[in-house]
Amino acid sequence: MPAGVAYIAGTTTIDGATAPDGVVNTGITLASIGPSQFHRTVFNVKIDASMFPVGSSQAIVRVNASASGITPQSGQLIITITKGVVQPGAVQTGPADAVLLAFLVSAVTTLLYVSYTHTSVYRRHELEQFGRERGPLDFRS
Repeated sequence: MPAGVAYIAGTTTIDGATAPDGVVNTGITLASIGPSQFHRTVFNVKIDASMFPVGSSQAIVRVNASASGITPQSGQLIITITKGVVQPGAVQTGPADAVLLAFLVSAVTTLLYVSYTHTSVYRRHELEQFGRERGPLDFRS
């Protein structure tokens, strides 16, 4: 594996079945296949972002295959890594005056609530609610 790319142990599968770890160091053995047949080998890797610069980079994973009676074959898998940095303040979250508008709406709502709780209508409602919760001769505190 190239620098900055690490195999995650226990993630290798061959044709969907779990396979032993070895894909990176010792290799793995596949069952016999005929012409135009294939085995699908999958494994996961972890990318160490600190090993790559900001922007687009490539990591090349080299693979080798050998079998009795054929010339060994080599290939490569190119992994494109895009690393970016989001600048604070560069992410637009809404109109510039959205915070001010939210503050004004909450201030008006609070003012209306406080004004209402100091009216005789609110006090009468509270006394009626209190009377419904307790009986006329209920002296519990």
